[in-house]
Amino acid sequence: MMKDEAISQIREVRHIISEEHGHDPQRLVDYYIELQKQYPQAQFQDNQPEPVQAS
Repeated sequence: MMKDEAISQIREVRHIISEEHGHDPQRLVDYYIELQKQYPQAQFQDNQPEPVQAS
């Protein structure tokens, strides 16, 4: 199934990134924080409309 293949690829890349940082959680967090600073436009934006309140 293609969905399983995509998940497998994501897990493989995440493992490689973790390995590059010695599987150290703090180093990983620092890496991802720096990555967010480099690519601020790629950060999650909550573009959901505000719920309408009944009057």
